[in-house]
Amino acid sequence: MNGGIYSNSGLAPELISAAVKQILASAKALGLTWSLRIATISVLQSVGSNEPPLVAGIYDGDSAAIGLTNITGEELLPGQRVYCLMVPPSGNFIIGFVGIPTPPFSTFGVAAPNGNIAQSTGGVETAVSLANWTTEPVARIRKNKIARITVMLNSFVNTATDSVFIVRVRLGSVTTTGTILAGWRVDANTASTTVQSGTFIGYCSNTSNGTSAATLSLSVLNNTGAATVGLYADATLPLVVGVEEICTTDDNPILAAICQSVA
Repeated sequence: MNGGIYSNSGLAPELISAAVKQILASAKALGLTWSLRIATISVLQSVGSNEPPLVAGIYDGDSAAIGLTNITGEELLPGQRVYCLMVPPSGNFIIGFVGIPTPPFSTFGVAAPNGNIAQSTGGVETAVSLANWTTEPVARIRKNKIARITVMLNSFVNTATDSVFIVRVRLGSVTTTGTILAGWRVDANTASTTVQSGTFIGYCSNTSNGTSAATLSLSVLNNTGAATVGLYADATLPLVVGVEEICTTDDNPILAAICQSVA
């Protein structure tokens, strides 16, 4: 070949290398090559869609946020570090995580330290009112996840009469008719106004197509006995309702089958 890059075998490798480098440089400058970059999630623009949700993130070294398509199957949190594949002209795709994946979602409802925050007598169920919540409990659970409900509970009986009462976590805000997610029987046989403390565990799930953000109620029902029973919270005896994801419904199908879904 005359006039081509192979006319001098001694120069051929250098010429080929230079040509390839120039092509790659031009393609990169024009945005025509795929690149793997690290970004930080800034805003969740869409959560729980059936389609891959679009989020906003900032690439390392950049200052402006751009749209990133999440194809990992996991929902993300602001501040999370992710690996992204830049595929021009299609877009930017989140393909993995820097470090651990998204941590389990967890929320906490905290009762106001107002003393007797809900009372029941004569078989009438009573829910903690909005005024008696510093933070109302919410079940934020991703789709196809199981969550553990933990209630750090303080209860009281206003007489020395033995009583049996029931504490329930229901779906909905300040309700005694919403779906029961968890409930516990408490035997009270102590003297007047004695406060008893304990921790109770239940489970719920989310079998919908999106992330739940369901508000929860905590209620008390005097089931047996003439006493007035109730729930109590103060500065030294907090009452807390926690909801934390623990596994997927596929990880524990038996638990998924028996616990109530929030959506």
